[in-house]
Amino acid sequence: MKSREGMQVRNRFQRMTLTFFLLFLLIIINHQKSYAVILDTSNEDFALNFDGVDDYIDCGNDISFAIKGSLTIEAWCKFDRLEYFGVILSRGLMFSNPLEYHKVQYGLSISDMGTINWELCFTNGLGNYDSTVLSYQPKGGFKTDIWYHIAGVWEGTTNNDSIKLYLNGESVVNKTTKYNQLNLPINSTNVNIGRDSYRGSNERPGLHFDGQIDELRVLNRSLLSLEIQEDYVIRKHYPERSETVLWYHLDEGIGLMLNSSTNDTPTGTIYGAIWVSGISDLSQSSLPQILLLVTIFIGVLGGIGSILFVRYKKKKQKMKNDVIDESSESSESSESNGNSLSESTSPQQSTPDPEEVKNYIEKIGKIRATKKEKENLK
Repeated sequence: MKSREGMQVRNRFQRMTLTFFLLFLLIIINHQKSYAVILDTSNEDFALNFDGVDDYIDCGNDISFAIKGSLTIEAWCKFDRLEYFGVILSRGLMFSNPLEYHKVQYGLSISDMGTINWELCFTNGLGNYDSTVLSYQPKGGFKTDIWYHIAGVWEGTTNNDSIKLYLNGESVVNKTTKYNQLNLPINSTNVNIGRDSYRGSNERPGLHFDGQIDELRVLNRSLLSLEIQEDYVIRKHYPERSETVLWYHLDEGIGLMLNSSTNDTPTGTIYGAIWVSGISDLSQSSLPQILLLVTIFIGVLGGIGSILFVRYKKKKQKMKNDVIDESSESSESSESNGNSLSESTSPQQSTPDPEEVKNYIEKIGKIRATKKEKENLK
């Protein structure tokens, strides 16, 4: 009886386990199909690859680029090589000397020391300039073929003129400016992506970027730390923000023109850079969702197993108690019948009365039949 009940519980648990496992597989398969659609290049998942020699994007010299107040530049970058001078985005001269500070406004870059750099030039409006550079290299250095979210922020006068450099959503270094006015280069300078806009337009080595760039944006305000973190987590297609002056999803996948991601920002012209798969090709992007599904599956399975185990233990204990009760009843009945038989048989009788023996056997049979019937009902 105990063995049969145990087998029933095990079989029931196995069936439920199989059902949930199949359901889990269906969810995973559906998830992977959706993910495959994201990876499909026909679904506008692109970035631009720069060869580090002569590739760049010219974004023009729109009046909105002449930023005087707070500022944010953010982009996803993947390096094909390290420890060289390469510009991600610039307006004006990068890696300048004091005699050329007046040619600098703002830019993001990578240096020959393997650091990322956020460079801005400030002025007091009286002919004095101060070029401020924030540099950072993570422990162990940057790696090639890994996407990084890089953001440079200048908070204007809202936070003691603080300049901040972010990597993957975290503020990694900050500095206070000497002056509170962002310099506007004397000579009109275009914004370039993938090279130094001043050097490149003046027949000097353009410090071209070697790697991929995706989802780039410039804003005429300082993003909050929470906003930077949100953009990092979302990865592709940032949420819309106010005061955006330049924003490219880089999803065209074909052609030499970049479309603005908003109606109010300029287009860009591509020179040499080629279309490749964008940041959504990172397999890690689906890993948290898969881990969540696995965790939910294990949790549900464990909960069901616990419930079935408790029910089985309770039922087993009840069966044990019933058997004890039946044994007690059978023992009491047998003792009573035995006493009756002893009392009805006198010491002088040498053999029991056949009728009494028959009655005794019938009673024992009824007790056994009753016990068996109870067992069958359970």
